This record gives sequence, C-alpha cells and structure tokens, in this order.
Amino acid sequence: MIYISFVLGVLLLAFTFESKSERTRRNGRKNFILAVSILLMLQSGMRHVDVGADTSAYKLKYERDGRSDWSVLLNKVKIYYSKDLWKESKDSGKDPGYSVLGKIFYSVVPSYRIYLLIVAAAFFSVLGCFIYRNTRTIPDALIAYLLYLTLFYSFFSITGIRQTWATTFSLIGYEFFIKKRRLLLFLLLMLIAASLHKSVMVFIPFYFIANHRPKKWQYWIILFLFPIFMYFSENTLFLLERISGYDSYGQYEGAGTYRFTGIMLLFSFIAFLRIKEVTNTIQDTQPMYNALALVIFFTPLTWINQSLMRLVQYFSLFIMVLAPHVINLLSANFKNSTYPRHFTSIRKLAFGGCLLFLLAYAGLRGLNTKYAFFWQ
Repeated sequence: MIYISFVLGVLLLAFTFESKSERTRRNGRKNFILAVSILLMLQSGMRHVDVGADTSAYKLKYERDGRSDWSVLLNKVKIYYSKDLWKESKDSGKDPGYSVLGKIFYSVVPSYRIYLLIVAAAFFSVLGCFIYRNTRTIPDALIAYLLYLTLFYSFFSITGIRQTWATTFSLIGYEFFIKKRRLLLFLLLMLIAASLHKSVMVFIPFYFIANHRPKKWQYWIILFLFPIFMYFSENTLFLLERISGYDSYGQYEGAGTYRFTGIMLLFSFIAFLRIKEVTNTIQDTQPMYNALALVIFFTPLTWINQSLMRLVQYFSLFIMVLAPHVINLLSANFKNSTYPRHFTSIRKLAFGGCLLFLLAYAGLRGLNTKYAFFWQ
C-alpha cells in the first residue's frame, strides 16, 4: 500500500504539476484521495477473519447480536443512557449501541464480509474527506496517507471495529460541528458514539479547546512537562477511568510505546518551532496543534497499558494533516501568506527526507500481523 500510494501520488502529481488551473490541481488531489481510499477499503474489508487481533471475535459478536431480540438490545441501550453512561455498573453490558448497530446491519446483510466492507467504507470515506478538507496538494495528501499506513494501519484497518466506528463519528463531529460551532449537534453525535465505544467521550472537551490560541511558550511547557506527565500517569488514569468507560486498564507489565512516543515527541518539537508561521498562514491548523498537545498529555497512559492508545488515537489522527503543513513551512519561503506554486530544491529535500523516514519506520517497526485475503 505504501508503494502503490507513492506511485499514484507521483503519477497524478506529474499530470497536474504544470497546470495553471487550480481546479485541475484540486481534482488531481481529489482523485488521489479517492483512489487510495478505495484501496484501503478493499484491503480492510477483504481481510481474512484471522487477520487482526479481534476480527474473528467481532464475527462471533456480529452473528450473536444479529440473532438477539430487539427488545433485549434496546433495553440495554436504555439502561446504558439512564445509568451506565454516568456510573460504573455495567448493567447494560459493554457498549450496547454497537450491538444495536450490528443488529441493524445483520437484518439487512447477514454476511459478516459485507459488514466489514461497510465498516471500511464508512471510515475511509470520512477519513478521505478529512484529509481532502485539510490538505492543499497531492504531496500533502500523500504524506497524510503514509503516516496512516505507518502509524494507524494496524488498528483501524484490521482491528478495533467498535472504536473505528467511534472515530468515524469523531471526525464527522470535528468537520461539521466543531468547525461550524454547532454544540448541541456535536454533543448529540458524541452521545450516540459513546454507546459504540465509551472512550469517545474524551473527545467532547475538544470542542471547547479546539480553536483556543495559547501562547507559543505554553506549547513548549506542555512538551517539556512530558516527564512529569509520565510520572503522574497513574493518577491521570484514575481521573479518566470514568471517561474512558472501563476500569480494566491497570498497570501492564512490559507496556511501553517506544516508537510511537519517540515519533510524537520528535514531531512535536519540530512542529512547535514553526507554530506561529503555520497557524497564521494556513487556515484551521490551530485545532491540529491543540490536538497534538493532547497527544503529548495522553501518551504517557500508553506506558501503563498499551490498550490506552485508544484515548490517544482520537487526537493523533490530526498529525496526518498537520505534518504536511509543517514540512512545507520548514522548507519554503512564504510571501503574502500564500503557498509557493512550485517546489524549491529545499522543499524537495524535505519531502524526500520525510518520505524516506516514513519508509524506514515502516520497515523497522516489523508488523507482528500477517495479511491474507478472505479467500486465502
């Protein structure tokens, strides 16, 4: 997928690079995002049931929920919103809204294979829209997808179906409700998503801080306080247990997200160097920086239990669209707050260096999961 994405990006860039038409360049980026999104949908939806840590478990749940009575499932949802959403009783079971969602799809298409394709289509359509709305060029979109494939593929593409649905809702909430400041609709959407995976409630405060503009030095304080966040991570987890929805994430021996933590800290350092230029030059990048600050805050929790990465991932996806802007601003001279039309030699070097870094990371990280299509 990395190779195919790169080739597609280069080909479409070659066809549109010299065009003076903004519409042609925009359509080239749109076609690139559409093509990669379709490939990712097929890759995720057509995977073998044994690919991913819990794909087979979700299959059993899908069939079990599909055969359950509507009255039982709906009653659990009622209990959830009246009691379990605010307290830790779990009388309604685990995320009852997901069971209702599964029942709806099972009633129409009992095939688990089709359901996986529906999940993939929903997520990658929304993710593609998110990338399209927050990038400017084909190289920007290419970097975003390379980041997805190296950092997020192993979760959203092959496992974590409940949180994949919840993340889909969170991205919709950001694009259509946070950006447009529609609080009631955003809260309604998040409450629905919370029945699919309660951890999405951690995304609700983002509505109020997304467009906040702290001083540059305040971001640096957050970065330099990272060791303090690490030290008090267990206390932070205690406060967030009710928000995350589960109290089973205790200390896990051997937990530690070395590569992810290193990538986040390195990128945060580079991004904060040019925060003023990025936010003043490129629209809607302030929420991306605030999301990055939240990633720094939550990442220490992943050293308690790697499963707590689910809290980080609602915000770390914003790095996919922030990174291209940071790279462009690090390598280009801006005049009148506009993008330069062509790559400079320095910008080429920055883009190539970023690409090589991502490819090296993909090769070194050594995915523990093997991929196979469902017919293999």
